[in-house]
Amino acid sequence: MKKCFYIFQLTFVGLVLLLLSSCTATHYSANRYFKKNHRATERWVHRLYKKNGNAFYINSTYSNYSYVWTYKDDGIEIRELVEGKVQGRRTCKGKRLKQYDEKALADAENELEEKCPWELDGDEEGYIIQVNGKAYEYSGVSSIDCMKENVYDSEFLNDFVCAMQCLIQKD
Repeated sequence: MKKCFYIFQLTFVGLVLLLLSSCTATHYSANRYFKKNHRATERWVHRLYKKNGNAFYINSTYSNYSYVWTYKDDGIEIRELVEGKVQGRRTCKGKRLKQYDEKALADAENELEEKCPWELDGDEEGYIIQVNGKAYEYSGVSSIDCMKENVYDSEFLNDFVCAMQCLIQKD
């Protein structure tokens, strides 16, 4: 009887160790892809900003995909990144980036944080825009669903949400 109990204990300890190592390996693997995609998103944002003077992004905190877009003369150019690689590229024609000043952008940030407070597990959204010859950057963590549900006093935020709707549409 003691021998059976001893075998049971060894089996139980072995299963616990196997489970712990499996969870650790899965977490490490998933975390690696999240970081890889986040770094690729940052590289694309800076590349598109240098090229067009503006770049926007949505990066989910707990997934391995993101969207990066920029306004060009003929519309919005969108890139979908999965695991750090561009999986899709498309455009939304006819949409243009208006000229905004720093006050309008600061007011937009305040309104967004008021209507859609930051969330610990929300989606990261942000942009870099050239205003009066210098870069103006913003990065926040809000619920994309909350952002889409609101109508804003800020024309910039309404344009940002409109661009997000373009991301969802498949041309």
